Amino acid sequence: MARLRDPAFRPAQLVLLSDGAPLRALDDAPNRATDQAVIVEYAPERIVIQAQTERAGYLILTDTFYPGWEARLDGQSVPIHRADYMFRAVRLEPGEHTVVFEYHPPTLWWGAVISGVSVILSLGLLGWRLVGSLSNPRANPMI
Repeated sequence: MARLRDPAFRPAQLVLLSDGAPLRALDDAPNRATDQAVIVEYAPERIVIQAQTERAGYLILTDTFYPGWEARLDGQSVPIHRADYMFRAVRLEPGEHTVVFEYHPPTLWWGAVISGVSVILSLGLLGWRLVGSLSNPRANPMI
């Protein structure tokens, strides 16, 4: 955090990663201006970016880094690195790429499992009570 607050820090020229392979220092080569990234789709749980770069680098998405996000680079799963403490980054090799970020929180999966088990148990209990009341009519005050 101290490095990010340093007035000498230039986020357009340097990215601080929590992990990931560092890149060698690059000078201001003329082809730097030809690198580009275009957001093709932006939804709350899915972001698609078309990127083109002349050399290896990191695509920085200035959305909040949060567990549950997954990334695919040209259809292959790739790690998401924490960039500048709060953003997402994906390493790119030279060329044209499609980067897809999708949100798949583990809490959603666990919530679905717990809900499913609850429904099954409730139906089982209801069925058990129904079978028990049919086999013993005196236990059922409605009959």
